Amino acid sequence: MSTPDPLAALPALQGRFQRFLLQDETAIFADITGDAHIDPRRRLGIYYDAYRSRLLEALRTDYTALPLHMGEAAFDDAALAFIAATPSVHRNLRWYGQGLPAFLRATPPYAEQRWLAELAEFEWSITLAFDAADHDSLCFEQVAALDATAWPTVRFGFHPSLQRLDLCSNAPALRKAADEGIDAPAQEILDAPVAWMLWRKDLGVLYRSLSPDEAWALDAARAGRDFTQLCEGLCDWVEPESAAPRLAGMLRTWVDDQLVIALEA
Repeated sequence: MSTPDPLAALPALQGRFQRFLLQDETAIFADITGDAHIDPRRRLGIYYDAYRSRLLEALRTDYTALPLHMGEAAFDDAALAFIAATPSVHRNLRWYGQGLPAFLRATPPYAEQRWLAELAEFEWSITLAFDAADHDSLCFEQVAALDATAWPTVRFGFHPSLQRLDLCSNAPALRKAADEGIDAPAQEILDAPVAWMLWRKDLGVLYRSLSPDEAWALDAARAGRDFTQLCEGLCDWVEPESAAPRLAGMLRTWVDDQLVIALEA
């Protein structure tokens, strides 16, 4: 008579344990030994609670302003609801919180307060900018050295840390207040969306709002439009003779902000 292989039953045991962690399914209790001091539920509860505590800690690391503006208890309730709806599928906890903005945007009662999802989206973009790959940027002298005949067809490459958002709330001001430890403004919903960009310069993440023409030019440049096409598009905001100088001014700002990493003619 052959001896049962204990490893053969391991996948099923692991499945029961996972379903307990994620869904509070109790079938695993039959596999756990209890004693006079602690029963199977309490013994397994250590892991059940630790799983949620670790994910909650990860969310609090990624989202620092949300707990301050929501209130600690309200944030924990929202985070635990997100954890219940969103099992972790990442080997690296760094990426677990990426779905929180969409959850807040779609889930009552949080969906009724648009600023919550926008603040979460803004904070997540900060983490993306901070963690983006390093890349050398071009200095002004390198850009100025480009042959004049190449400029009409030149395209621009941008730093991997660059993020773009359009926000209808004052989420950046809420985050800024949290970072600086100052009194926060009231949450606001604006009459029209405002364009923002975020990026890493040196070792810090910076952000600023964009005028409508700069937002269009930056998005179009990132999409691969060349200098001539960008100038043509800017004619929606300025006279044709002012388009090239306007774009040149934007480009100088982007270079000074260490955003431009390549010129492709």
